[in-house]
Amino acid sequence: MVNTLKFLKETVLPILAFSKPYVTKVIEEKVIPAAKTWIYTSLQKKKDKAVSRLLVLAAKYKNETDETKKKAHKIGLDLGVEALEAIGKSMVDAAQKIKSEL
Repeated sequence: MVNTLKFLKETVLPILAFSKPYVTKVIEEKVIPAAKTWIYTSLQKKKDKAVSRLLVLAAKYKNETDETKKKAHKIGLDLGVEALEAIGKSMVDAAQKIKSEL
């Protein structure tokens, strides 16, 4: 058992040492850009969905004739806009903090 582990270690270590530059290159050139793209796309989709919902609510607000419903739509719009602003500000603050740490 000990000989088998020693043999595996002696066999695998040179392979890992040889392949490390290639693996590092693949990670830097393929994996990291793909992860950045995925994160950006995911955030962009969520932002687009939130903005789209607010635009639909804004259209309802503009076209509503019932004052009670119009007030309810206005409250929803105000809350939605405040939420978007708060999320945007917190993301900018977080990005600035991370940059300052680098």
